Amino acid sequence: LMLAGSTSQLKAFEEAYPVTYTQDPDKPQVLILGGGRVGQVAAQTLAEHITHDVIDGEFIPVYEDLQDLRERTPSVHYIYVIGFDGRLVAHTFTDGFPRAFVGRRHFETPSALSPLTEAYLTPEGLILDLSYPLIEGMSAHVHVGLDQETTLGQIATLRNSIIGFTLLLGLFGVALGAFLTRRMTQPLASLAESMVQFGAGGREKKIDSPGGGWETQHLTEAFNQMIADRQRAEEDLQRSAEMLRQSQEIAHVGSWRLDWARALFTWSAEVYRITGTDSQ
Repeated sequence: LMLAGSTSQLKAFEEAYPVTYTQDPDKPQVLILGGGRVGQVAAQTLAEHITHDVIDGEFIPVYEDLQDLRERTPSVHYIYVIGFDGRLVAHTFTDGFPRAFVGRRHFETPSALSPLTEAYLTPEGLILDLSYPLIEGMSAHVHVGLDQETTLGQIATLRNSIIGFTLLLGLFGVALGAFLTRRMTQPLASLAESMVQFGAGGREKKIDSPGGGWETQHLTEAFNQMIADRQRAEEDLQRSAEMLRQSQEIAHVGSWRLDWARALFTWSAEVYRITGTDSQ
C-alpha cells in the first residue's frame, strides 16, 4: 500500500504543514505533522460514537459505523480501530488489512489535545493518517486516512463558494445602495423643483407627498404650509387694497408715492379720476 517518498516529492506538503522527518527500518519514510488538525473533527465524532460498542465488544455496529462514514465522506480513504488490548477491532479496507500496517507501533497513544497525524505516499496519492483516542489516556484509538487531493479539492470548492457568495453579497449591497439612494434623492429632487416654481410664483397649489421617508414627508408638509400662508397673505393684501380703493372713491381723496431710488411716481386710481388722467 505504501511507497517510500523522497524529500522533493513531499516539498509541497512540507510548505503547507510544520513537519519533521523520521526514518524507521520497518516502514517507509513518514512525515510527522507537528500540529495538523486535518480530519480531527471527523475522527473525534467517530471515536465518541463507537466507544461504548468497543467497550461492550459489539464490533458489528462499529464496523457498520466505519463503513457508513467511509461511504458518506469522499475524502476518507480508510478507517480502522485499535481496541483497548492493542488488537485490530474493525476496518474499511476492501482487500483486507494492509500488511504494511501490521508492523505499525500502535502502543503510541494519541491525545485528544494533540492527535497523531502522519502522511504517506501511496499509489492513490498522499494520504493523511490521523489517530484519535476513544478514551483519553487509554490505548484504544481510531485511525482515519484522508485523501489529500480530495480534501484540498473540497477546500478549494468551499473557498470558491465563499468568494462567489462574497462577490454576490457585494453586488447585492451595491444594487441595494443604488436603489435606496434613488428612492431618497428622487423625492427630494421633485420637492426642490416645486420649491423653485413656488419661488418664481408659478405654483399656488399644494403638492402631493413624493414619498422617500419621514424626512421628505416633513419637508413636504412644511412646504405646503408655506403655500397656504402665502395664499392667505395675498388674499388679505388684496382685500386691504380693495377697501382702500373704495374709501378713496367715496371721499374723493387720492394718494401718491414717490420712489426716489427708481425715480418712480405712483398715483392711486382716485388721483387719476380727480385729475381726469388716463392711468394707461
